Amino acid sequence: MLRSLSSSPQGSWPARRQRGLTLLELMVTVAIVAILGALATPSFKTMIQANRTRTVASELMGMLNLARSEAARRSQPVSVCRSSDGSSCSSTGTGWDSGWIAFVNEDGISEGAAPARDSNELLLQTRQDLPTGVTVRPNSNFTNGITFLRTGLVWGLGSGTFAVCANRELNQSQAILVIATRSVLATDSDDNGIPEKGDGSNLQNCESP
Repeated sequence: MLRSLSSSPQGSWPARRQRGLTLLELMVTVAIVAILGALATPSFKTMIQANRTRTVASELMGMLNLARSEAARRSQPVSVCRSSDGSSCSSTGTGWDSGWIAFVNEDGISEGAAPARDSNELLLQTRQDLPTGVTVRPNSNFTNGITFLRTGLVWGLGSGTFAVCANRELNQSQAILVIATRSVLATDSDDNGIPEKGDGSNLQNCESP
């Protein structure tokens, strides 16, 4: 005869034994998690820094290409210069770490390689407050700024490189190549983690590209 479980006397079924972690097992688990976390932290930081340099490089390249297209559209010189206040061009130091601006530079031809924004010149775009540890360095052609003529060409027919690095490390760097018709992100054709300049050679350092 079948018998309902509910009719079984209490305690007629053997109770399952509940077993938790011992203190030793818990300590071993915590130690393993800590070791794995320590191993993952450096690579995670490297990934974050690499993303930051890519973002900054893309933003600068975008502003350079915007300046070129606006110069052609407006038939007026347009300049991009380093700026610490988001309004005027900086003329000291070598880096663009504080940011940069793009503006319609009505007297840009006479200013040449060191553009300066007058108070009445139209401000097109600004970029300020770069991520901590990210540096931006141009070659000597663009120390202070770069001016695009209404033809879309760079004043003085200049070309060159901007190096964007995290913690001044080449293996966490990006490079922007300014050429006759456009600005592009440098490639890494030999896959060694270091971008290449216009002549095909590797970027040598983060300070003087």
